[in-house]
Amino acid sequence: MSKEDQSSLFEKIIFLPVVILIRIISPILYIRVSPLKAARIGHLAGEMEIYLCNRKYSNSSLFTLDIFYIRKKEKISNKFIFSKIKRKVVIIPNYIGKIIFAINLKLNKIFKSKKNFFYDLQIHYSSQFLKLDNQQIKLTKGEIETGKEMAKNLGLIPDDKYVCLVCRDSAYLKKSYPEKDYDYHSFRNANIKDFLIACNFLTDLGYKVVRIGNIVEKKFETNNPKIIDYSSSEHVDDFLDVYLVSQCEFIMTTATGIDELAAVFRKPFVTVNYAPLGLLEYRPKKNFLVFKKYFCKIKNRYLTISEIFDTNGAFYAKTDDFKKNKIILVNNTPEEILEATKDCLRYIQNKKINYDIKTQENFWTLYHKKRSSMRNDFYNEDLNCIINDKFLKSVDI
Repeated sequence: MSKEDQSSLFEKIIFLPVVILIRIISPILYIRVSPLKAARIGHLAGEMEIYLCNRKYSNSSLFTLDIFYIRKKEKISNKFIFSKIKRKVVIIPNYIGKIIFAINLKLNKIFKSKKNFFYDLQIHYSSQFLKLDNQQIKLTKGEIETGKEMAKNLGLIPDDKYVCLVCRDSAYLKKSYPEKDYDYHSFRNANIKDFLIACNFLTDLGYKVVRIGNIVEKKFETNNPKIIDYSSSEHVDDFLDVYLVSQCEFIMTTATGIDELAAVFRKPFVTVNYAPLGLLEYRPKKNFLVFKKYFCKIKNRYLTISEIFDTNGAFYAKTDDFKKNKIILVNNTPEEILEATKDCLRYIQNKKINYDIKTQENFWTLYHKKRSSMRNDFYNEDLNCIINDKFLKSVDI
């Protein structure tokens, strides 16, 4: 046995009485020790907001104590959000938490425990808890005032209406975790140039557009002074990342981790280039969406919605899955992005959404039928999502 194994065994022996005590008192006080995923802002912000919302409305919350620890070697993706979370939950050192968690997992298997003694954090939203009036992670008035002053460095003044834009690429993961290959998620990437038409449309209406995202591959090349490439500026800051999302009118996104901040702050969404199709999630405010089309090289045509599900392509989670099955994901055109943006603007301005009821119903009836029959895990049919009509009519069901 290696010294590392001996050390691990010794630590488990030391903490075993603590775990046994936790289990003995569980009928009175249910203590759960769980890992907190801090390396990605989507997990950090989204999962903890969902947890806090659930805790607020859970009948058992008075008799449950949740304790968290950060997984080993994880960098904290946003120190400001982490500081907000630390005020709301108990966080213990990694070396203690991981041992208790490991012992509980082992004992769960041995005794087939009905209680897990950990909380499984997930980014899966529910309309039951994630309501518009129960936001748990918030900015204080003082923080908002600080954010206003910092935003002036970007050319944003307090009266400006602006939209946040985030375009997923591989830069953040490559730079933050060079030791690991994240190319398996490259199918989710998009091209920042494709947003220019929609952004110019917004600025013509008096909005400003702020491109967000901590690390990016390409600058947003434009001569439009109302389009602010914050991601490529010298002002990038953990707090300012959060502030900008918290005060925007809505977010334009390609479905990436920072979206969860917009969900935390209950913002409307314009989601484009979405993939895989089968994993749409509920949003507390409307999500105006267009998704990537699936072109099959074998059939030499686009797949229908039914075929995307029947081939399991709706759930492919890796770029290689698409390559092996000869499927090319085709990005949305700038015009399709513009149309989804117009849908969101109409909603913000007058709460009305223009769409053909029959077209939407046909899509969602099929979608829910296929989705629920194939994958029931963490699925909520109330997705609060509208697919752009023009786009939907161009897709075969």
